Order: sequence, then C-alpha cells, then structure tokens
Amino acid sequence: MTTALTTVAVIPEAQEWVPLLAALEATGYGSTVRRVGRLDVACVDRLAFGVAVGGHGKVQLGVQMQHLLDLLPTVDTALCLGAAGSLCEAAAWGDVVVGSCSL
Repeated sequence: MTTALTTVAVIPEAQEWVPLLAALEATGYGSTVRRVGRLDVACVDRLAFGVAVGGHGKVQLGVQMQHLLDLLPTVDTALCLGAAGSLCEAAAWGDVVVGSCSL
C-alpha cells in the first residue's frame, strides 16, 4: 500500500460500497482497490481510509475485521457500516443509526 490506513470500515455486501465510494469520488476522494490478505479493500489514500466487504452477521463481520486489523497495524479506528433494516420498524431507508456499543 502506498498510504498507511488509519481507518477501516467493513460492510456486509459489495453492493453497499458502491454508493459510499461514489459519494467519496464526487467530493474528490477517489479510491483504488487493493488486496489485503484475503480481502479486497477500496483504499482512499488521501483520507487514509479503507473499506472492505465483511459479510453477513456479526461473527462474519468480526472475523473479517480482525483479519484486516491483523494485517494493517496502523489502523486505529474500525467501523462497521451497512443497512439496519431489521433493527426496528421505525428505521426507514436513509436513516443513520449510530450504535453505542458492539457485542
């Protein structure tokens, strides 16, 4: 990698990184996809930010995140991003849900 990543996000599905990366690109932050261990990571070098597909479920997302953290020692912020459609009936498309902890 040309830039040491300090923030990594994992998302459940590959289709979820399309709007995220498009929004970053629209604001001048392009990305390149690089292989990190067994995962493809879209790296936004100017932000020292990377995003990878973590899979469905807390366990799978956790395993993939740990894999990235083991290989990227400069990461100091880890984010789990994605849809929260099953969280509750009041959650609507486009709502931002911020968790206060992870189990």
